[in-house]
Amino acid sequence: MKSFSLKALLVSAVTTLSIASGSAQAIPFSITGASFTPGAGYGIDATEGSSSTLLDVRFSTSSFVTQNFNLNAVGDFKIFSIGTIDFREPNGSSAIVGGEMDFLDVIATLVFASPDSGNKIINATGQATSGSIQDNAVDLLIDWTSQTVTFGTSGQYQIDFTDLSFTRESTGTGAFATAGLRNAEVRVTLLALDQPSATVPEPSSLALAGLGLLAFGFTARRRKH
Repeated sequence: MKSFSLKALLVSAVTTLSIASGSAQAIPFSITGASFTPGAGYGIDATEGSSSTLLDVRFSTSSFVTQNFNLNAVGDFKIFSIGTIDFREPNGSSAIVGGEMDFLDVIATLVFASPDSGNKIINATGQATSGSIQDNAVDLLIDWTSQTVTFGTSGQYQIDFTDLSFTRESTGTGAFATAGLRNAEVRVTLLALDQPSATVPEPSSLALAGLGLLAFGFTARRRKH
């Protein structure tokens, strides 16, 4: 019969516990795609004037790259950009008029591969201010909602986009803010770790099992001698 030393049994128990504890914490995230669906109020008018109906804002996710990262503890987060939103409305003879102030909501779609799969839809309301775009008033505000997602048995994370305001007179702040151009930034925050199901031993149970194995080995060794 193959015998095991107490040292070998102890190493085995500690290794098992370490592996189980580590795998229960690191949550892998993968976002493989992103897109915008602007409301019907965005576009380019053939001519700018009192009868204009479209607000010139350009939405792009051409710069998006797949995001792969781990969140290890509750409260950990990752911030990344999915693209740009560019406010290009010209001041024209009438600037922003009533016909350019409706249907300005926006939908952003993120494609998740893990920790769960599928599309996550995040909505935003858009509100424009009539009048000149060359004063210090906010010309367009895009206000995003948050979304909480549950994965596995009890895991949770939250998706938050950064709300954006556009003022053509201002050059904005941050590395990506130039005139009317803003980065569309997303923050993914881990709210709860996914707990193992009842069929998977908890790390503490594995530790007890390892200690029991040690006790058994010690007893067997004493009987042998």
